Parts: sequence; structure tokens; C-alpha cells
Amino acid sequence: RVLFRSERTDANGVKVTVESSGGDYMLRWGSNRETVESSPIYELDSRTTVRWDSPQDQPTASVRFDLNNLRGAVKEFSLKLPVNAVLLDAPVVSDTGQVLDIGPAMTISGEQIRQVSVPAEIKQQRLELSFEYQLVNETASSSSPLQFRVPSIVGALRHRGDLEFSTPDEYRLRWRSTSWVRSVIFDS
Repeated sequence: RVLFRSERTDANGVKVTVESSGGDYMLRWGSNRETVESSPIYELDSRTTVRWDSPQDQPTASVRFDLNNLRGAVKEFSLKLPVNAVLLDAPVVSDTGQVLDIGPAMTISGEQIRQVSVPAEIKQQRLELSFEYQLVNETASSSSPLQFRVPSIVGALRHRGDLEFSTPDEYRLRWRSTSWVRSVIFDS
């Protein structure tokens, strides 16, 4: 026969009393407090596909994010878009099809920031998301080129990805040559 009693001694302590008439037993204890996650550490992999049908049209980008929080579930994040971007749809979780809540656009340092909230029922450490946006292109020319920046997550520890532009055969894009940009011709 084993008798087990516990009583709170103060706000932070518990006194445990075990009375036994012998034998082997094990007692496990631990804190009952919920663990508090510190600030998230995001890693982001992305694939952005831009379709630009003619110089007069607005480029449209389809984005796929693979967002990973190294410190627990993804609860919310700040999405950074180019200032001239018009979001065509809110981010959608790829495996469930659930649309995420997205806040209004704020312009900070020439970039558009939007707060995105993840519902409690789909919070997980890794999320695959997709969304589309359009770039306002009213003045792009050889003397005033369209500045393009891929969407990202504010404060992400790492962001790597691919950017693909798709244009008709008769439409030619010029790239500034850098070690990170390469031009690949696809036969379609």
C-alpha cells in the first residue's frame, strides 16, 4: 500500500509526501507551467515565378514559401513585399487549402509589410504557403527599369530561393550581370 500526498507550500513550491509499507516505486515530477517560446527563428525557402506578357502589362508573380520556425510553431509573421505590389490573394496553406488572415499594408522604408496570422488549428513548425501578387508597372523603360525584389519574411535568419521570369519569345529582358544572376533559355 502506498499513500501519496501533495500540498502547495507557497506560490512556487509543492511539498510531496509518500508513505509506503515497502516495495519499489517511482515518482516523477516536473513543472506544470506551459513552456514559453522565445522569439521565432525563421528559415525560408521560396520559389517565385513571374509572368510578364508585354512591356505594357503588369507582371504577375506566383510565390511558394516553405517557412520553418526553428523554435516552435509558426503563429504569425510579417510578410515583406515590394512597395508597388498588389496582393491578388491572401497566403494559402498548401496542404490544407486554408486561407491565412492578412493585415493591411504598411509602408516601411520603401517596402510593404503585412502581418499574417496562422489559425490555432493549423499551427505547426513548418508551413508551405502560396500566394500571388501583381507589380504596378507604369513607367518601366530602358532609362527607368522596373526594380524587382522577391517577397520575404521580416527577420528571417535565412532566405534562399529561385526566381523565374517567363516572357513571350518576342519580348526580351535585360539583366545586370552579377554572380547571383544567370540567364537560362527554356524551350517550350
